[in-house]
Formats: sequence, C-alpha cells, structure tokens
Amino acid sequence: MPVSLLTALTIQNNPEVYCDVGGPAKKGPEKGKYMGWIMLGRDRWHPLLNTEPIYDTKEEALAAMEKFVADIKALDLSKETAEIKSHIAPEHQKVIGDVIALSKKEP
Repeated sequence: MPVSLLTALTIQNNPEVYCDVGGPAKKGPEKGKYMGWIMLGRDRWHPLLNTEPIYDTKEEALAAMEKFVADIKALDLSKETAEIKSHIAPEHQKVIGDVIALSKKEP
C-alpha cells in the first residue's frame, strides 16, 4: 500500500498509532468484506490511512494493518528524508517538522 513520506514519518514518530477494522461492507462487490484503518491514538478520531474493503475477516484486516505499521516503523527513513530535504526550500522543511511535532502534541 503506497503511503506518503509524511504519513510514514508520523507513524514512525508517534507511539500512539493504533489499528482498527471497519465493516463488513453492506453492498456492492465488496459486500461482506472488511477494511483496515490506521489512526493516531488520541481522544479524537484521527485517521492516517485506510484500505478499501478487501479483507475476508476482521482478524485478517487487523493483522494486515498491524504488519503495515510494524513495517513502516522498521524502515530507515533518514536517507529518504535527507534526499527530500535537498529538494525542499528551508521554510517548507520547517513546516514539515512543525506538522510532525503537532501530531505528537497532546490535545
């Protein structure tokens, strides 16, 4: 599943990331299938990303989301971050840092 670097950094830098499941879908070709969610563990519902309803069971959807989070947390994003920073104006680099810092801040 493709994910933006900013979302990957948010997942890596927040210990309060959690996974959830939605569904089953009630109609269409996805009827009976489940979707996975990755969210920040805040008092408010703050989704980071979700899938289409493609999983046959809740357990399958949850396992896929947990594996995805573990895979993202295991990545070394420092190289990618450095490469991207070399193409971004300094004032925009600060904005990216501010967004990550705000995502960690308690409400």
